[in-house]
Amino acid sequence: MNKFEEDRNYKVKIFVGREPCEINVLEWGDTANGNVLLCLHGLTKSARDFSVLSSFLKNKYRVICPNLVGRGDSSWLKNKANYHMPFYLLNILVLINELKLKKADIIGTSLGGVLAMLLSATHKSFLLDFFTNEQIKKIIKNLRPIEIGSLVLNDVGAKINFSELSKLKHGIHKLPSSFNDFDEAQLYIKKEFENALGFHTDSEWRLLTLAYIRYDERKHCFVPHFDPGILNPFNVHCYAPHFDPGILNPFNVSSLLQEFSNNGLGLLPDLNLWKYYDSISVRTMLLRGKKSSILNHELAQDMTGRGPKPTLIEFEGVGHAPSLMRSEQINALTSFLCP
Repeated sequence: MNKFEEDRNYKVKIFVGREPCEINVLEWGDTANGNVLLCLHGLTKSARDFSVLSSFLKNKYRVICPNLVGRGDSSWLKNKANYHMPFYLLNILVLINELKLKKADIIGTSLGGVLAMLLSATHKSFLLDFFTNEQIKKIIKNLRPIEIGSLVLNDVGAKINFSELSKLKHGIHKLPSSFNDFDEAQLYIKKEFENALGFHTDSEWRLLTLAYIRYDERKHCFVPHFDPGILNPFNVHCYAPHFDPGILNPFNVSSLLQEFSNNGLGLLPDLNLWKYYDSISVRTMLLRGKKSSILNHELAQDMTGRGPKPTLIEFEGVGHAPSLMRSEQINALTSFLCP
């Protein structure tokens, strides 16, 4: 077994909402360990992004890394308009209950960091802000509460600038639909992401590539691990609240949202998450790549003086987002999580 390979790989059925799905979960460590670390990945990333970190922390934690729907071996949704924040949030809330988790520390990268912020908000009623469907609200109210111990936000801020986010999305759209072999995929991933992720060894690029692709048995080639539907132009609201899971489709999107869809994410106003962030009271660390435009230095500094007043650690030569694979990044995390 590869030393970074997960100890367990399983699926959890989620029946809440109008489209049942399965969440694929990778786990490291002892299932009986009450110290749980929940790791939530970014928009086009996967649970395998945490494989190196999880291997380092498996003696301290039971590390749980779910793939959001549309990623890895989780379900690909039939209704592509359901790839949005409320659906992701509802899935994670139900997953936490299905796994009977009572307490957890959380690491969230980018989109996963937004989910982590919402889960860590002191006022649990804030979660209901994301839903207008009364049946969904009732389900959420009846879910078993989870206590958040510590929080790590990886290159995500209390404000999301859609103009900067759109630049990342445009780059993702240029990804080839397939690769003839693994070496071709690794060469491409290194070329496209080295400027953002910084220096990594060949073995680390191999792991980063494994986290980004899967082998398609039908096509006999390697393909990106995610459903292209997560980049559907109707899903510009994937980060935004106030949309019910299971009820959106391309035919009932408002005319304003339709205009944003046609003209790009850059037209959207900044998403303000300060209400949620300021309510967080748990011990928090904020990570940032010094070249990141998604979380700029000024916003990161503002965050250190508000809400949980996190410790800020910035990494040289890194943009969006730190891979949590390099030794200096792992050392920062282990010092914070395992004092």
